[in-house]
Amino acid sequence: MCWLRAVSLISVIFLACTNGGQPAYRSQPIYGNKQRYYGNQQYYYVKPLQPEYKCIERNLQYDCVFYNVHIDMQTQDVYFGFEDITLNNQKNVTFKNSTMRKLPAALLASFRQVELLNLNDLQIEEIDTYAFAYAHTIQKLYMGFNAIRYLPPHVFQNVPLLTVLVLERNDLSSLPRGIFHNTPKLTTLSMSNNNLERIEDDTFPSDYIASKSST
Repeated sequence: MCWLRAVSLISVIFLACTNGGQPAYRSQPIYGNKQRYYGNQQYYYVKPLQPEYKCIERNLQYDCVFYNVHIDMQTQDVYFGFEDITLNNQKNVTFKNSTMRKLPAALLASFRQVELLNLNDLQIEEIDTYAFAYAHTIQKLYMGFNAIRYLPPHVFQNVPLLTVLVLERNDLSSLPRGIFHNTPKLTTLSMSNNNLERIEDDTFPSDYIASKSST
């Protein structure tokens, strides 16, 4: 049973649910980031304009499916997963029915064991400089069918295990020098249907052999 109690004097709303002592999972965003437990009841301190998203569904391919995530360029202080990041141990993550104009650093700061991250078709325009600061375990990264125009120079500095990177169908016109120097395991790179006119020689490490397709 769930109940809602409003305390008008201090403008604070608490939402408490009992569910047999298990964490309360939500497919819709929770507005707020403070969680308190009293016995079998879980309380949320509600803070408007600070969405918090938890992945609660899974399928045969993904053990974490986020639904209805909507982040625009003005969204700040967004939260993903549980405050205790050890509970965010999913390895294959994707999004459904979502838009993410800016990819925030908060996603992988909370989910630090991700190996496959599917960010295709989310209308991403901008990537936070530190979006992949905790991406040490990522092996496959899909960011195709977005509107990315620019990649921060060191965006992949902490992704040493990356083997597959898909950036096709974006609006990239150039790549920062040395952007792939810290991705020695990269074997598949898809950047078709962008606006690239030139790729500098030092974009890749000296021992990396890149081949171009005639199509």
